[in-house]
Amino acid sequence: MQNYEEANAGKGWCFRVEGTRVHVKGADCVFTVFFSRGMRYLMQLMQYRDTLVRFEQLDGAYASPGRCYHQFRDESTTLESGLKVQDRLEPLQMTDNRTIRELKQRLLCIVDELVLMEENNDYGRADELRDEQDKLCEYLKEVYRPCGKLRNFPDENSKLKRRVIRAIHRAIEDIRKESTMLAMVIEDSLEVGEYLLFRSEGPDIRISGL
Repeated sequence: MQNYEEANAGKGWCFRVEGTRVHVKGADCVFTVFFSRGMRYLMQLMQYRDTLVRFEQLDGAYASPGRCYHQFRDESTTLESGLKVQDRLEPLQMTDNRTIRELKQRLLCIVDELVLMEENNDYGRADELRDEQDKLCEYLKEVYRPCGKLRNFPDENSKLKRRVIRAIHRAIEDIRKESTMLAMVIEDSLEVGEYLLFRSEGPDIRISGL
């Protein structure tokens, strides 16, 4: 592998970790940034470019399973024990269709009651009904997506994904303060979806000391 100086003899960038700092060197730019969690994520993606990486593979919390689970470290042993390997927990909906039907029915009743209250000049009761109507409508907005499907409660996988993405974005912004061009190169090469992928297109990027 080329060393730090050789990697920068031509075009490209080199990231070198030294303690809590990352030294970045390009053809016409040299700077140092903090070796944050997001920077570590980003450098790992660069190191294994063109490889699909799962979010939990980057997060240190998933790197060291407890000793009590070592007996189930391979799939055959797990199946023999009568257990099932579940890749991720199924999402839990914030409500159910029965509740939605009851709420919509209640909203229709409120509309009918409001007409009656206004005819009888019962404005106090009408205000109470409008408050209830507003609360039910707000609740429906919370549990429904714009596409009309029910929302799910945030699960651990979703929380992890958001945490990793935020950390990576912060790292890119730290780089942008020093080199707008490098930040743009990274953003163009980084793909975020169900998996993370750093494509090798564009300038060469070398990683050392990670």
